Amino acid sequence: MKNMIDGASLDQVEKSLQEESDQILNKIKLIPLLQKYGTVQMVGGKALGLMIAKDIDISVVVNKVSIQDWQDIVTQLMVTPRVRKVIAIDFYNYTIQHFYDPTNGEKFSLYISVDTLMGSNNDKYDTWECQIHLIEKDKFDRTKLDNIKSKLNSENRLTILRIKYWANQMNKLLLGKSNGHYKIYSPSIYEAVLDNNISTIDEFIEKYKVSVPSEYKQLFAETLQAISLN
Repeated sequence: MKNMIDGASLDQVEKSLQEESDQILNKIKLIPLLQKYGTVQMVGGKALGLMIAKDIDISVVVNKVSIQDWQDIVTQLMVTPRVRKVIAIDFYNYTIQHFYDPTNGEKFSLYISVDTLMGSNNDKYDTWECQIHLIEKDKFDRTKLDNIKSKLNSENRLTILRIKYWANQMNKLLLGKSNGHYKIYSPSIYEAVLDNNISTIDEFIEKYKVSVPSEYKQLFAETLQAISLN
C-alpha cells in the first residue's frame, strides 16, 4: 500500500488538527453559543484524540428538542465570520428511513452542518466542517465513546490513525464521485481495529469491501485503484 505515513508524522497531523480546531472554535465562539441551548459534548475524532480529517463533531444535549432553538442557532451561524455555508437537516419530521412523517418523525433529533468553515490559512479550498447534533438527553449515549476510549492503547491508536489517514484520501474522491452520498465512516474503522483486531490498511480493505453497498462497489474499487497508484 502506497502513501504510507510514519507514526510520528501521524501524531503530528493529529496534534496540529486538534490545535487548529481549538483555534477555530474559539474564533467563532461556537461553544458559548451552543451552551445557551444545552450541554455541549465533544464527540467523534476530536473527543477521542483521533483527528485526521478537518471535521468537528459536537452534540448539544437538551431536555427537549426545540425547532425554534434549531432555527436560532442556524440564523446566528449564517452571519458568523469564517462560516461560509450552513445546512440545516430536519430529522424532527422524518423517520429513521428518511420518510417525511411529522407524526412519527425523530422528535428527539435535529442537525446543523457547518459545511464550509474557514481555517486558519483562509484557504477556500481547504475548509473545515462541523456537525452539530441537537439531541434529547435520554437519547444521547456517551457509552459508545467511552467504550472506544477504554480500548485504545498506543499500538491500536496508531493503527486507527493510519487507516483514517488512508480513508480520508479515499473519501475525498468517493464523496466527489458519489455527489456526497458515500464515504467510509470512522465507526467502521474503530470496530475493525478494536473489535476485530485489524492491524493494517490491507486487512481493513479486505474486511470493509464486502460491506460496500452494491451501487458503490465499482466506485470503491476504482477509487482504491486510483489511490494505490498515487
